[in-house]
Amino acid sequence: MRMTESAARPDQMDYYFILKKSPPPPPSTADLAGIDAGLLDQAGGLLDSVTGALDVIDSLGSIPDIGDPTPPLRNALDGVSTAMADLGSITTSLNELFGESN
Repeated sequence: MRMTESAARPDQMDYYFILKKSPPPPPSTADLAGIDAGLLDQAGGLLDSVTGALDVIDSLGSIPDIGDPTPPLRNALDGVSTAMADLGSITTSLNELFGESN
């Protein structure tokens, strides 16, 4: 990794990274020797429990289709738009009153 900063470009840092790809080392069989053989049975039991729970949830009914939740929000700003519609003419009148030009 290399970082550089230049006075010609204030507040700018340049970063250079060099990445090299190498294959992972093969797993050591000595590390696997201490694993309890019953662990695989426990993992299988856990998977069966999760699958069973998902089946129970599925049997309770389907999740309703929510669809597009935005239709009630589409007209939420209509009142603001209506109130702001005359703002342009009011601004023009105030500018004329105070002798300001756009």
